[in-house]
Amino acid sequence: HAGRFAWTLSSSGVHRPAEAPLYATTYERVFGLTEWALPAGGRPAFERYDQVRAVGGAGVIPLILFSAGRRDRATGWTQARALWKALQEARQPHVFSWGRQGEGQKALPPGGEAEGWPWLVTLRAGSSLPAFSNGSLDDAPGSGDPKDGDPEGQSNGHLLWDPEVVDLPGRWEATLRLAVAAPRDEAQVDVTPRRCARFRGAGVTWKALSPQGRPLQSGSVRSDAQGVVTIPRVNVTRDGIRLILENQP
Repeated sequence: HAGRFAWTLSSSGVHRPAEAPLYATTYERVFGLTEWALPAGGRPAFERYDQVRAVGGAGVIPLILFSAGRRDRATGWTQARALWKALQEARQPHVFSWGRQGEGQKALPPGGEAEGWPWLVTLRAGSSLPAFSNGSLDDAPGSGDPKDGDPEGQSNGHLLWDPEVVDLPGRWEATLRLAVAAPRDEAQVDVTPRRCARFRGAGVTWKALSPQGRPLQSGSVRSDAQGVVTIPRVNVTRDGIRLILENQP
């Protein structure tokens, strides 16, 4: 029922049960051994509850905020890192934060707690939203090895948008901005319109405007094989930019 939720938050959650060092056996007590592949809801249970598999493609999912601890020996670092990678590749909305703690590593909203919690309550399940990927302010979670990459950091943790997103058959608009606590005044990121109820784009022209309406960037793109449009390397500022997509005639 992903379409019913605006966002979800998971602190050190189990995203791929078969790879969770401690909780894999907990799931097996309910669903049987992994290799048995017993069904749950028409699919093997460990496949059904594998969120890494579930977030791919063009499906509708809420904004996912999640975290992982590098020293987490219960839920495990590798399965959380795999979820981040899947969300990035599928260009789905997410914020990932990690640190040096174990299972108690806390998930954070974009912009940090002071700005992020008030911002989150403005989001609505029925509204379209931008998904960010390949951001220049992202830290590096590295590979599956807990010793690789930045020991603590975030992905998409400095990017916000205004909740009034325009979602029309031939037009999509959103105001994007950096959080007050962002380490720089400008960042580059790929932007993908998601949860679109009306907007569909095969060939799209786009432009980015300053708060005063001054043109900053423009271009044209085509959708991928799943009909998803991504605008590459959009310059997002602390003052905010207006990103406008229109179907080509």
